[in-house]
Amino acid sequence: MRYYHLLVIFVAMPLALEAQYLRYSETMTWESKAGNTIDARFVCVNDNEVWLLGKNRKLYKISPFQLTKDSRDKVEEEQEKQLEYVPKGLKASSIVADDAKSLKLAEILVTTTIPSLKTNGVTVKKAVEAWAVLVEEMSASAPEIVVEFAKDEFETREVSIELRGLDAARTLDFMIGSVGLYYRLDNGKIIIDSI
Repeated sequence: MRYYHLLVIFVAMPLALEAQYLRYSETMTWESKAGNTIDARFVCVNDNEVWLLGKNRKLYKISPFQLTKDSRDKVEEEQEKQLEYVPKGLKASSIVADDAKSLKLAEILVTTTIPSLKTNGVTVKKAVEAWAVLVEEMSASAPEIVVEFAKDEFETREVSIELRGLDAARTLDFMIGSVGLYYRLDNGKIIIDSI
């Protein structure tokens, strides 16, 4: 019986880790005080701007003060949902940025689509290097993507994953999240750490 209980705990852990991934809202209609509307997905609030991702992959950055009360309420609800989405005690990848370089990088990660990425038993370091090359190739404005691992030991974890048609932010998050890692932006760099 004791082995059975250990097996249940072991199997339940990956399911909890799955909840760490970046979450965008479903497409909703957002309205400005001027009466303009846009159908877009809520991404985050970055540098006092609401980031909405349109169906055309265009990133709209709007001051919350330009939105109607209903739309501001949606922003608050979506921010709360994002916080609830991460199990207590775990860390989640974030594209929220505190500096100009990281803001530019976050914009590139959200608006750049990666057509496909497949890894099979390669180290996460090699997988991330391949991902960075794809981002640089797919984005006309991407600078060199700089990625640092918080600890060298994280680089050797093996990752096997196949992803198609996601933006660069979520592609990276799914890839490294599958091996218990997350990322954050700092001074225009991507820092990868353990959840």
